[in-house]
Amino acid sequence: MKLLITGASGFLGNYVVAEALRRGHQVRAVVRPSSNEKRLTWHNHPNIELIRLDLRRKDGIVDAVRGMDAVIHLAAAKEGDFYTRFAGTVIATENLLDAMIAAGVLRLVDISTFSVYDYQGISSGTTITEDSLIESNPLERDEYAQTKLLQEQLVREFEQNHSAQVTIVRPGLIYGRDNLWSSLLGGKLTDNLWLRIGGYATMPLTYVENCA
Repeated sequence: MKLLITGASGFLGNYVVAEALRRGHQVRAVVRPSSNEKRLTWHNHPNIELIRLDLRRKDGIVDAVRGMDAVIHLAAAKEGDFYTRFAGTVIATENLLDAMIAAGVLRLVDISTFSVYDYQGISSGTTITEDSLIESNPLERDEYAQTKLLQEQLVREFEQNHSAQVTIVRPGLIYGRDNLWSSLLGGKLTDNLWLRIGGYATMPLTYVENCA
């Protein structure tokens, strides 16, 4: 298959591209304009085409999508204030979906997050599944969850309005050789203060290569 993969230079994206190439797919990998492709082990693979795009802008996205069999969308903003994350996650997704419609590519795998579930509305001790409630009060959640909920809404509208084939994947905490840290361990407040968060919680872990 011919696959367009956004967020290809990110932690998970790097492994998704490698796995797609291992399986014999042709990959058009979307990276940020400032990305250093030399650090990507697959950058000179014969089945790779590297595309530099800022998904917050519409320029060039239709051309990048055209001719693809499917899109795997991993690009998202994980840092910054709400407006920064909104631009990098919601506007970027909206631009991508518009380009897919224009190019006639209607197969999408969207990487969402476990964070969209309604933790407070689910009884303690319950196992969260794909049928569990989604957060209905986004403003009570952090910027990451808010923007991913908006992203999922856009993807569902794309699916319904255009009879698109959509798969939404909601991984838990993704870890690997390059990313062993998690908020479950806590966070630094000041030079001599450490905040421990949810030390007794059970988190769904997935190894990055298994996720890919």
